[in-house]
Amino acid sequence: MTWRLGLLGLALAALLVPLPAALVERFYSTTMFPWIQSSVTAASNRTAVVWFDVMSAVVVLAFVSLCVRDLRRRAPGAALWRIVRRLVTLSAVLYLAFLAMWGLNYRR
Repeated sequence: MTWRLGLLGLALAALLVPLPAALVERFYSTTMFPWIQSSVTAASNRTAVVWFDVMSAVVVLAFVSLCVRDLRRRAPGAALWRIVRRLVTLSAVLYLAFLAMWGLNYRR
């Protein structure tokens, strides 16, 4: 449970705390992003599969199947609580991944 709160706190801080454009430019846009972009592009160019689409489908299917499992095995209130927690956690992970893969470029 504490790791979920930490993850949510990190995502909220990334959303709400402004970063200086110079800091983003210096440490992300000119250092990290070119490395991430070239690595991801090189890996994806080796296959004919659009990996983002595959990963998106896997995440959606896993989320829906876990929701169905919770609704079958738990009381409605407990199931809803687990689904909300999972959705908030997933949203935090996706937001942080977006920032790492591209989103920080918007902060320049």
